Amino acid sequence: MKKIYNLGSTLFVVALITMAVAACNTMPVGFLRTEGASFSPDTLNVYHNPHASTPRYADHLPWVSYRIQGVAGTNPINFELSDVKATEGGDAEKFKALAQKGLLKVDGGMIVLMQEGVAELPTSGRYTLSLRVYNEGHSQIINDAYTIIVGQDEPEPEQQNP
Repeated sequence: MKKIYNLGSTLFVVALITMAVAACNTMPVGFLRTEGASFSPDTLNVYHNPHASTPRYADHLPWVSYRIQGVAGTNPINFELSDVKATEGGDAEKFKALAQKGLLKVDGGMIVLMQEGVAELPTSGRYTLSLRVYNEGHSQIINDAYTIIVGQDEPEPEQQNP
């Protein structure tokens, strides 16, 4: 009787250890959720010639989007340019090259376009960007997430009442 009890106990312990090891190997690390992720507003107008009365002209500041909303997951969450569609005279290959040169960055969920990058683009064009969002073990593409419209001269800013 004692041998049967020892055999049963040994089989139970082996089965328990086997299940624990198997469960650990199939467990994904963290999570990433991008359903409903979007920029608000989802469009940025940039210009080859910023208006002389703006701080962007005086201090040579980049064009920056608002932070994307609706992305959740295990930190760190990383962003990168996935694809570009160009219309209205734009050049998608030139736009992608800006990211390789560091003149366009997707940093912390914000899109940052340097003025030097705008200068390398055609004088007019509409660029629709898709982003890759990823963390350890997960990756998703947000298609057509943001639009950048390139123009020649920035209009004069509206006067604000004091």
